[in-house]
Amino acid sequence: ANGFSGELFGVDIAEGILKIAQKSNRAKKTRIHFSVGDALALEFPDNVFDYAILKHVLQNVRQPLQAVREVARILKPRGKMAIAVNGKKTRLILRNMRPQIARILNLKSFPDSDKHFNLEKVQPLVRKVFHNLQVIKFVSVVRLKDPKPYVDYIDSTRSFWGSVSDSDWQKALTFSKEYLGEILKKQTEIKDYVTIGLIIAIK
Repeated sequence: ANGFSGELFGVDIAEGILKIAQKSNRAKKTRIHFSVGDALALEFPDNVFDYAILKHVLQNVRQPLQAVREVARILKPRGKMAIAVNGKKTRLILRNMRPQIARILNLKSFPDSDKHFNLEKVQPLVRKVFHNLQVIKFVSVVRLKDPKPYVDYIDSTRSFWGSVSDSDWQKALTFSKEYLGEILKKQTEIKDYVTIGLIIAIK
């Protein structure tokens, strides 16, 4: 970025994700230092970073409060942390569809992290560690006249559902297209929301 000086580090617990990032890093020559690591036990000394960014991370860790404490540990005094997390009111249509998709896929549970871990719930957690917080909320309204973009989005989330057969997944997509089609018949458009929050905290 223009005007930036210093070193950048990227950490993820999933080695496969890092391989994608490393490939992009080499192609763009951004010289980011990537490593496999656990947000609950970061392998960095205390007080070494000016900034830390957690982009849709906390909903994927067992102990989000411990992850926030780890970030506070590695930040310098007056260092800044930014957390990106979805709001509770996001993709509500998909939330209504998920139980039926799970039944089609013969799953007893289904991913719905936004319901259980969201912008509204993470704020009090962060305040246990950081006292200087700023919260910014972005709300987008999705209006569609065709189910295809929404079905394509659902298709992109296949890996979140675990190992499912191609035939079962096609059934889930067919159900999704039909469900969204019914909404179009009744309301003339598919209207949904995407809410993303940004929490900025200073140590």
